Amino acid sequence: MSRAGLVYYVSGRIEIFHDSELAALNCSYVRAYDEAGVYVQAAVRSGLAYATKHNVQNWIVDVSDQVDSMSAVDQKWENSEDFLQLFRDSSIRNILLVTAAPASGEGRNSAAVWAKEFETELGDDFRVGVATNRHETRTFFLR
Repeated sequence: MSRAGLVYYVSGRIEIFHDSELAALNCSYVRAYDEAGVYVQAAVRSGLAYATKHNVQNWIVDVSDQVDSMSAVDQKWENSEDFLQLFRDSSIRNILLVTAAPASGEGRNSAAVWAKEFETELGDDFRVGVATNRHETRTFFLR
């Protein structure tokens, strides 16, 4: 993985960096729980602003090392029209969720359902997928 630049960083919580190999922004969550809803929203807004400024079309949401879940505030925001509109208004068109879930089974299936629903909500200009390793990630973006 080649990190061209750090875009957003909160120690021990969230990091967004530009992965030059995949021409993607990688948003990695470690501790996403934030009762006030500050960190996740700031990270996503900062990342999408950077993406649009630099015409980045690929977005990776890496929760493979995440040790907690998002707060109800962040979950509500991520299910809102405002959240969807931020992506629609950005240059991002390909979104990949990287999970620690096994290649098959319930965890993988629920992630795949989320991806299909998110893709439908975003519209025809978007492609959303799920991966569990670097090979699957490369395949998604480099095809």
